[in-house]
Amino acid sequence: MKKLILTICLFFNATSFLYSQTDPLFWEIRSKDNAKTSYLIGIPYVLCPKDLIFTEIEKQKLLKSDQIYIQNDITRPTFITEVLSANKLPDNVRLKDYYSTKDYAYLKSFFKDSINVDLDEDRFNFAPIVLYNMVIAQMIGCEPQSAETQIIRLALDNNKKICEFEKSTEIYEHLNKIELETRTSLLLQFVKNYRQVRQTYTQMKRDYYRPERIQIETLLKSSLPLKEPYSFPQQSRTEYLSKFTSTLSDLHYKFLVEERALNWATKMQRALEDKPTFFIVPEYILSGNQGLLVHLSKMGYELKPFENIFKNNVNVQNPKKTDNSYN
Repeated sequence: MKKLILTICLFFNATSFLYSQTDPLFWEIRSKDNAKTSYLIGIPYVLCPKDLIFTEIEKQKLLKSDQIYIQNDITRPTFITEVLSANKLPDNVRLKDYYSTKDYAYLKSFFKDSINVDLDEDRFNFAPIVLYNMVIAQMIGCEPQSAETQIIRLALDNNKKICEFEKSTEIYEHLNKIELETRTSLLLQFVKNYRQVRQTYTQMKRDYYRPERIQIETLLKSSLPLKEPYSFPQQSRTEYLSKFTSTLSDLHYKFLVEERALNWATKMQRALEDKPTFFIVPEYILSGNQGLLVHLSKMGYELKPFENIFKNNVNVQNPKKTDNSYN
């Protein structure tokens, strides 16, 4: 078990007080023969459409691209139905069977008081990942990943081809291979660390709005001073996630980050050889020795972060509270 909170805690560890001159969430990718230029941007998974800042330069680069790659096209009418259907537990499996009486009472009380969900009702008999996302949606005021809808609509309005890295249920099919006992235990830990989750989300938003605080050196764990071309040294999961306060199994991390980043990098390679592309990914999949940046670098692509664009006059509000008893 390593330090992590699912999706909330998978973000860059911005600990430096020095300002970077580059934006570590926005990258230019040049093909091996320099014939094509593509772009890669990282967006927090838990960001609402109203909080998205898509700068003019980012918009220009999207419009210059021939196609857009995203995790999923969540604007499809069937998206939510597909996800819920893939995560419905069988009728003979109940979450309460995986907890002590005391722990289940705590969990049930939290969901009832916080988001008005009765875990004993059949309609809420979902795999833990869905219940987790319900809490996140209530906390931030929107569905996770929904910030991408604005970019998708911009691409569609300009007749850009939309490509998906994976089908809507793919990641859930992998996560649901993990023993339910492990997943239910992690859900309880998430609920018990709810206050820290909210604090982490607030910090994540601050870092997103002020990417100049995220040092490339911190992001990539490279030696100082940083020299071009950018190097991508080995970085252990422990180093990357050492600040975080809750746990996720190694299998979760393997499915969510390691295998996913490799699969996506392979798809990116095919796209990069085909035509100029604008890639939109969760920011947590960029970094680390198994992240997208490392894979693309090993494939021989030239990666360069864009000059930092300060996102001034942004008021970062605290995330929405659900219930004072869980502060």
